[in-house]
Amino acid sequence: MQKKPLVFILILASFFSQAQSPYLVKDLVASGTSGSSAPEWLTAYKNKLVFSATTFAQGNELWESDGTESGTLLIKDLHIGNGAPVRNLTICNDTLFFTTNESELWKTDGTGAGTVLVKAIGGLFINESYFIDVNGVLYFTANDGITGTPITATAKPPL
Repeated sequence: MQKKPLVFILILASFFSQAQSPYLVKDLVASGTSGSSAPEWLTAYKNKLVFSATTFAQGNELWESDGTESGTLLIKDLHIGNGAPVRNLTICNDTLFFTTNESELWKTDGTGAGTVLVKAIGGLFINESYFIDVNGVLYFTANDGITGTPITATAKPPL
């Protein structure tokens, strides 16, 4: 009985000794300045990491990375000059949907040209963390400030 725990410990030690150390992929904040690009909404999409991050030049925008410094790029400057909070990154039918300004629904195929506004949902506040793909339909909640927070669905993509 004592041989099994020892073998298990040796296997675990071997596994952890082969793991790579974390490394900085790219610093999006300009050299010589302080602060953080505050990357969030990390999402695996088409063999890349897609995320929102903030820079002094663009504000909060949509970025992608293939894990290299040269492959970490701005997908598209959605709101030139000041940016807008990019949130709710959710994949539905091989399309990545997200929101900006809490009231704009966008989609992307991972390219700048393929990143387009689906709909500006005027008067609604789209809630964070309530986006889900169910059988090819994107569901989310949005609050109009009057009737509360009903569930909203998109038509089956493509939209």
